[in-house]
Amino acid sequence: MKKLYWIFLGFFSFYALLPPAGYALEHPALFKDRIKQLSIPGDQDWPGIKSFCDDNLSTVIDPGYAGWGWRGAAEDYGLCFQVGKTLGLPNTNLYKSKALGMMNTLSADDGYAFSNQGSLNNYFTFQSIGLGNGSTLSFALPKTPRGAIRVMLASVQVLSFTYAGTYNSLPFFSPILRIGDTPTSADYSPADYYLYVRDPMNYLNVYTLRWLTSHHPAIGAAFYVTCGTGDVTPLDPSQYTLSGNVLTLNIPPTSNQSVWVQGIFDDYSQTVSGMGGLSAAQHDGPGYSMRTMNVGLAEVYDLLFNETELTPALRAQYYTLLNQEVDWYTKWGYEHNSDVGLGNYYIEGYLNGGFCSGYGTDGDNPESTAIEALAAKLIATSHNSLDTYIPGAYGMQGQYAVNTWIDILHIFANYKQVTGTDLLSSLQWTSHIVPAIIHATKPDLQTYYDGGDWTNPATAASFIPTVQAFLQLFPDDPTAPYARQWLKDTGQTPPSGPIKDYKTDYAPAYFALGSGPVYARSDWSANAVWTSLQSGQLFADHQHEDQGHITIQRGGDYLLVNAGEYGYYHTPPLAQHCFI
Repeated sequence: MKKLYWIFLGFFSFYALLPPAGYALEHPALFKDRIKQLSIPGDQDWPGIKSFCDDNLSTVIDPGYAGWGWRGAAEDYGLCFQVGKTLGLPNTNLYKSKALGMMNTLSADDGYAFSNQGSLNNYFTFQSIGLGNGSTLSFALPKTPRGAIRVMLASVQVLSFTYAGTYNSLPFFSPILRIGDTPTSADYSPADYYLYVRDPMNYLNVYTLRWLTSHHPAIGAAFYVTCGTGDVTPLDPSQYTLSGNVLTLNIPPTSNQSVWVQGIFDDYSQTVSGMGGLSAAQHDGPGYSMRTMNVGLAEVYDLLFNETELTPALRAQYYTLLNQEVDWYTKWGYEHNSDVGLGNYYIEGYLNGGFCSGYGTDGDNPESTAIEALAAKLIATSHNSLDTYIPGAYGMQGQYAVNTWIDILHIFANYKQVTGTDLLSSLQWTSHIVPAIIHATKPDLQTYYDGGDWTNPATAASFIPTVQAFLQLFPDDPTAPYARQWLKDTGQTPPSGPIKDYKTDYAPAYFALGSGPVYARSDWSANAVWTSLQSGQLFADHQHEDQGHITIQRGGDYLLVNAGEYGYYHTPPLAQHCFI
């Protein structure tokens, strides 16, 4: 009977969250409140965002970790464009051009900066402009660069394959420069094939060349793939000249070299490796970079939705890619079949990707309604689980909870904007975020309870960004005055609003309902003795199997240290990890 109740509740919640029939979405749909906030004179965040956008218009943006640099820049330029329109700023159209350029990067480059990607890391933000033949000196860029460029020569190799069906496995992921029936011919265009990090038809096939059209070699015939390697040679500016969009080298590259350039074009787009597309969202997990490459592209689509520069051809290209990424994640992405729906992959990649892809392209995308229905289903799962598993707002995944909680707040707040359905206000989880974070902060006000996975447990950083996001969305919540005081105590400048001192009103102990743990302190001073006791059920990765485990800290001295470490699920012997 209990199982039937939860099944009924799940179906009811799902259908209750679907958009009303006949609704028309107004773009930008995902950033309405954020744009209003940034447009208010004196907003704390606006000077930094605007300064970044002004300073980097002619700068090649690096991917950062797993593409977060690209997503952040794309969001900032899209927001600067919208705020610029509101405030009448002189660089407004340049912000739009740069945002359009970042959409190209998010769709056509890879961005997964991980050492295990080998040669791939050498090609980020570089673009191939030709293969050497031992005599050609000049190579044309697709557009005219703005200012200086960087040039490198990359070694190439020719791999021989026999066609036996729809796909072939490559030994590594690196740029394909041509495919032909002979070692030196280019008989097949990029429209005929695609190189996947994870094959969408079979996740176990990695680095897969899959043929997309009927134009392919005959069964049993040999074909040859010319691709880059990790062996690259940067060229000094004295070794080449640039005139318009024509690069001329002093010495012709050999037949086993390709020419690559990096720079900003005259339309403010930047060079791309061409190894993006669906593959860019598949790395690790699988699907860690869904949260950067997919979400960033969908967000900027929404921010530029009403602009004519986002042409029908570009719209179709981008929403088709977003649809493919959501479809792939639904079949293969990590936690795609989770019945809990609270893990960082599920929230930040799957749910946020589906939500942004659906609503960000609504009005253009023929699949948006189906994707929005998927997002509603995922939201219902997460919503039900927040009060079932973690009503006390404990971040059971350690450091990964910081941004996961932020995304839950933003996704649910955005869902209210586009559908009118408020999912947050009635949750115990929402009302407990601030007291849970305050009590889990240790007396030094610099470190936080290090349950779950932290890269460095002894210096676990606090949830300052989470509290800041909470105050943006719930400035009038009963816990908001205590959140402002806590931000002030941790050295931050809190947003304007009433302040109350939690040190007076909050008890010195807290039990996080659901997943545990218990926090207690002797008092609220900087020299207090603070302790934790882990309890509760297990339901997520990055959560340690350490029920009954305690820690003790006196002021800034960590006396009885958390025995867990990053990636540990079974706690090692406590005696090996403590000191007095």
